[in-house]
Amino acid sequence: ETALGLRNELASWHHERGEHAAGLREPRPVLAAAAARQMQMPALLLPRQAQLLLGRVLAGEGEPAALAREAAALHESIRAEPRLSGPNRAEPLLQLARAALVLDPALAVRLAGEIEALPVLQHSAPLRSRLQQLQGALARQAGDLARSRTLLQARVAALDAVDEPVQAPRWRAQLDLASTLQRLGDEPALQAALARADALRPRLLPRPHPLDAWRAELARGATGAAPDAAF
Repeated sequence: ETALGLRNELASWHHERGEHAAGLREPRPVLAAAAARQMQMPALLLPRQAQLLLGRVLAGEGEPAALAREAAALHESIRAEPRLSGPNRAEPLLQLARAALVLDPALAVRLAGEIEALPVLQHSAPLRSRLQQLQGALARQAGDLARSRTLLQARVAALDAVDEPVQAPRWRAQLDLASTLQRLGDEPALQAALARADALRPRLLPRPHPLDAWRAELARGATGAAPDAAF
């Protein structure tokens, strides 16, 4: 049981390093072990299925329309499971929302609204901060750049307030903010955000990393979507 639990942590570690194919290999043995033991409890299986789906999206495995249908079906299953509550409900919904940013933005909007309504959001600053990054990305997709800037600045400030070593989420959030600033055409703020992103890049992350390519695109003036949604 401990080894299976560690596989979930290892999957997150690989995805943070941009090693999405390696990250995708970890959840499958967990679900296979559950099937071998005839585990049928949705409250245990659904979060693992959401993690696997997100891994497939990040690794580029599968046809997007089929993955979008899987995401919608998982969303309905999670909504119908009353034994998922608090962080255990918020986490798979956030993972589905990360996948839906690429697959089905309308689903991502619905998920963001459901996450915002969860009671746990009232007293969990980390979850509120992650939701702000999701909402900031959605606002950028919708063309509401002023709202996107406000939300992403709040996400950056929340991560800055945590007294921890530089980690990938801070780097990712700063690049997310830079993407919105670029679309706003605020060149001084964009250059400051990019410089800060460079300072926040964790030294131990491998090169090249998908976010390095995004950083280079932002410097060239490209406005493409983020390579992943590591928030």
